[in-house]
Amino acid sequence: MKKLLLSLVLLVSIHTVAEATSPVPKACKKIKDSCEKAGFVFGQNSKDKAGRRHCLLPLLHGAKAEGSIPLPQVSDADVENCKKKDPNYGKVTGD
Repeated sequence: MKKLLLSLVLLVSIHTVAEATSPVPKACKKIKDSCEKAGFVFGQNSKDKAGRRHCLLPLLHGAKAEGSIPLPQVSDADVENCKKKDPNYGKVTGD
């Protein structure tokens, strides 16, 4: 029984690590890079230039653009490819 439980815990741990380290789709990375080049900041909760909230969500998910920086120009093809590869890219779990 202990071996079974240990195997299950190990399997879940490996799956979690694999998900956490999966590469960002190329099109999504291009969009994020465009946001950063435009001046949006990722990893911080910035009042009006937070990368996820003020750039990725408007570009990928149609959220209202409320930041102080204009959204960067990204290709429709990159948006569609990103959404195809990772429909939830830019969202926080529960969004």
